Amino acid sequence: MEYGIGGTIAAISTAAGEAGIGIVRLSGPDAIGITGRMFRGPRGGGLPANSHSVVYGHVVDPRSGEIIDEVLVTVFRAPRSYTREDVVEIGCHGGLAAVRGVLQAALRAGARAALPGEFTARAFLNGRLDLSQAEAVLDLVRSKTGRAAAAALAQLQGGLSGKVRRVREDLLDVVAWIEAGIDFPDEVGDPPGDELAKQIGAAALEIGRLLNSAGSGRILREGIRVALAGRPNVGKSSLMNALLRMERAIVTDVPGTTRDTIEEGANILGFPVTLVDMAGLRDTRDAVEAAGVARARGEIEAADVVVIVLDDSAGLGDEDRRAIDNARRAPGVRVVAVNKVDLGAGALARVDLEGLCGASRAVRVSARTGENIGALEEAIVAAAGGTGSSGGSLAQVVVTNARHAAALERAAAALDEAESGVKSGLPVDLASTALRDAVDALGEITGDTAGEEIIDRIFREFCVGK
Repeated sequence: MEYGIGGTIAAISTAAGEAGIGIVRLSGPDAIGITGRMFRGPRGGGLPANSHSVVYGHVVDPRSGEIIDEVLVTVFRAPRSYTREDVVEIGCHGGLAAVRGVLQAALRAGARAALPGEFTARAFLNGRLDLSQAEAVLDLVRSKTGRAAAAALAQLQGGLSGKVRRVREDLLDVVAWIEAGIDFPDEVGDPPGDELAKQIGAAALEIGRLLNSAGSGRILREGIRVALAGRPNVGKSSLMNALLRMERAIVTDVPGTTRDTIEEGANILGFPVTLVDMAGLRDTRDAVEAAGVARARGEIEAADVVVIVLDDSAGLGDEDRRAIDNARRAPGVRVVAVNKVDLGAGALARVDLEGLCGASRAVRVSARTGENIGALEEAIVAAAGGTGSSGGSLAQVVVTNARHAAALERAAAALDEAESGVKSGLPVDLASTALRDAVDALGEITGDTAGEEIIDRIFREFCVGK
């Protein structure tokens, strides 16, 4: 295994660039000894003997003795550390030269450069975290909204792995019961089919609950790309500004003001969203506008959700119908925003817009007054597969990882096979085989049955220093 080669590792654990402080982290059997060779405390003192202690001093070049930086050193002695090894964190000034100088001193003193994610990999290999918890560390670092961070934190604290382990242990008990009956038919006998089906069904129900959260979990982790599409002057830019609660896109009464794509990140009901405003969809001889229209069509193709913006004060025209045709050909889910309802014309009030646009929902809004913008946000999130609102529990267990969802789906299929076999009267040893497949699939989530290739691939996604 790439991450099991041992030694004492060192890396910069803070982001590159100027900052108030930077941290260089060491972990391994000689982390304290290596740090001692490059640290000078006040009046020549060394590192503290106690774990979780901080000492002031200087990092010096272990060869020349030249001072590199003024630092605070924190010592975590095994097993009371992130990796369950001896860990030292050196807090230095946050300039690039300072943190690189401290790292180079650690390498010259005997450490080796850490691989991406190697600190967390050691936490996993040493039993401090299971595999799903380790993956949650990366999700927490990458979280763009409070709701995404809360879901990652719940997973880091063992919410998902706790549920998966309980189901897995229950299934192992069922397998043991079946196999005991096979091995000792006179003493134990076959389990009653109805009781067996009941226990398998209970496990399948719990897995189903977890899988039901995967839609929301996927977009918490990956985000939603939303394209605002329509003919010129229907209010796409105004709608983008209303969703952002800021003036990001230029708005005028002149059709065709937006000629390029404009992207901005947003937090909609706790989900990370990228909003894309674009040129109005129409035929044009203007070369610049035509290039913008072509780019707009590409964005519609790439979007998870296409919001078709229509003007309630003008009704449907030929350009609207062409814009709708463009959106209908794209793979994304469609939502209709009937804009400018504040003008009171109601030209689209009796049109079946969901049917016309092949949309999941049509929402009447006013970008100018903010009317029904919240309802449009809910429609966008629901179209992408999300559920709930910003007022829901942020600490609930949510399946955010595609690897976990795939493993749960395999487990669910195996349980369905086992339950169907039991109910149809097939030999129970066939059910045992399917149940073992489910147990193995669940073990891939926690790492109990995950292969080395999967583990290495997961940790290679981490930044160096985490």
